[in-house]
Amino acid sequence: MTPNTYIQENTSYHKNAIQAVVTLLDGGATIPFIARYRKDQTGNLDEIAILEIQKLKEKHEKLVDRKESILKKLQEIGVEENILSKVKTCWDLSELERIYEPFKVAKGKILEKAITAGFEKFAKMLMSNNSIEPSSFFASKTCKDFPDADAVEKGIAQIVQHFVYQNSLDFVHQNALRNGSWQSKLKKTADEEKVKHFSAYTDFSQRINRIASHQFLALERAKEEKVLSVKLDYDKAYLLEKINERYLKSHLEQADWLEKEIKTCFQKKLSPKIERELWKYSKEQADEQAVKVFSRNLKQLLLTPPLGEARVLGIDPGFRSGCKLVCIDRNGDLLHNETIFPFSDEINKRKMAGKKLRHATEVFKIEAIAVGDGTAGKETLDFAQKQLLYNKIPIIEVNESGASVYSASSVGREEFPSYDVTVRGAVSIARRLVDPLAELIKIDPKSIGVGQYQHSVNQKLLEEELGFCVEFCVNEVGVNLNTASKYLLKRIAGLNENLAQKIVEKRSELGAFESRKQLLEVKGLGTKAFEQSAAFMKIFDGENPLDATGIHPENYQAIYQLTRSEDIKEIREKIGEISDQEAEENGIGKHTFTDIKNAILKPQRDPRPKLKDTGIDNGFKSINDVFEGQMIQGKVKNITNFGCFLDIGIKENALLHISKIKAAFVSDVHEHVSLNEILEVKVIQVDKEQKRIGVSLID
Repeated sequence: MTPNTYIQENTSYHKNAIQAVVTLLDGGATIPFIARYRKDQTGNLDEIAILEIQKLKEKHEKLVDRKESILKKLQEIGVEENILSKVKTCWDLSELERIYEPFKVAKGKILEKAITAGFEKFAKMLMSNNSIEPSSFFASKTCKDFPDADAVEKGIAQIVQHFVYQNSLDFVHQNALRNGSWQSKLKKTADEEKVKHFSAYTDFSQRINRIASHQFLALERAKEEKVLSVKLDYDKAYLLEKINERYLKSHLEQADWLEKEIKTCFQKKLSPKIERELWKYSKEQADEQAVKVFSRNLKQLLLTPPLGEARVLGIDPGFRSGCKLVCIDRNGDLLHNETIFPFSDEINKRKMAGKKLRHATEVFKIEAIAVGDGTAGKETLDFAQKQLLYNKIPIIEVNESGASVYSASSVGREEFPSYDVTVRGAVSIARRLVDPLAELIKIDPKSIGVGQYQHSVNQKLLEEELGFCVEFCVNEVGVNLNTASKYLLKRIAGLNENLAQKIVEKRSELGAFESRKQLLEVKGLGTKAFEQSAAFMKIFDGENPLDATGIHPENYQAIYQLTRSEDIKEIREKIGEISDQEAEENGIGKHTFTDIKNAILKPQRDPRPKLKDTGIDNGFKSINDVFEGQMIQGKVKNITNFGCFLDIGIKENALLHISKIKAAFVSDVHEHVSLNEILEVKVIQVDKEQKRIGVSLID
């Protein structure tokens, strides 16, 4: 099967689109570039579809390599042609390994010795329709490696068990997959504190094909922490009966012996293998779902509306250690930092905290205030609002997850070598308000706190998915070539850390880039890298107004020919009158021309919407103010596949369970809510002891 056929069989994409994507990928094109600038070749496939094609292409390559390896090994041991045929026609890696698994024979084991001694023919005799008395049969087959009847019996038994294992593994696997369940029970030795975290799973059962990602990952965590015992439950008696029906003839003398060996095979080989296989299967499914949820959350967070260039005062809240206050200018550079103590026991320190805050806003002409949402965040937000009650400066709560990671990172030390971690963390909070994307890409996505069980899932899979998500977001927004940091630039399609650094160095040398063409003067940045990256980097107030758009330089000349002008005003006046056919005659496809017209007629410096101050005020001071039946507001802080968590203005978040989003069945939480969205909800549960609040959208 060719790669394209394999991709087509596993997707619903047109074969021409698949061929175009595969050809472009083989030619070194990046996914963001293909999605944005090769729409007419791919039939307007988006980056998700192109990524899927890329993954399937890579999967096909691995499958082909593995099949060749397995076929070679099976041919060496001389398996039957029907087994080789199964391998050749199999295009599922798990199934392929299941076909091959029974033919792995460990060296030095009884099975291999028995095969070498020629006992396979004796095993076949015992499994035939001929009646044989086992004891005398074993006694008559002794040899050097099997000197007595007991040894012979063990050797032949191993061959019989292996034969049953080979021919029953797939049957048992498929049945257990369809009908099996994961069951958990509380361990008597479990730590009481840990039990609280897994209270929903102390007597739990769910079908394999219905278990949700968060449920399985919770079982896995509880099992690792020795809180729960987890087992696979399926109808073993039925399956054993079916295997016996296939191999047992009750009228034969050896029937009892065969029944015993089949049962041993089922209990010692088949059953443990099936449990391991299905645990691995459930784990892979759970990881895949969890990673998708994390990626979608991360995308929403990275594309959070920015405030834009502004002088911002950032506050990293704290009780005893005080609040770190910083002021940054419109370029994000640090102007001032100090520590204030709004929650001190000393009244003078509390008064001084308010005075310093008001003074800083005046001296540094602050245009907005960013307050971290961590420990003491709500109290600090309240403090700032009271101190600046009659001031029109917006005070906005900012997600500070990962700020401490940034402050202790090599990136943080490189940017602020003369300041300690508290200052760096506060600067990160302030900058997140200005441009969340530019700041958050400096942090390991796993530290941003918008997923579920992110440290339990396959880390390689998570890293790849989140890396793509970050790359997509950066290229979706684009960057200002003359202000972007090297951390942003290295995420641009076609670039890497080395080229990003060289672009920054060239920018310093030039003072500023005047034209995208000057990128070709950057050492090491060749025509291919230019093709892939140039259109994602914008130059405002440069030599060519088209450099300030997302239009690719490869289309500039065609635009000039179509409009018969190089003046942006004339181009803007004429571009709307040009037909798709005229554009196509000049080498610009329909989808590309639509994008070009939009870029010229509706120029945007930033595709993200403008920031709105979406603060909430339910008047709560603590969970003691929350009661069942209240109608309240909540801001979506995190989305999982079982619901979402809402900030309702106190330390504890409220859970909006998936079953309480809509009266009808909800399969995907992301289709109904988004990060930072404000929801009107009803409180349906308050557990003050467990610090849990449940809310509903249905009522």
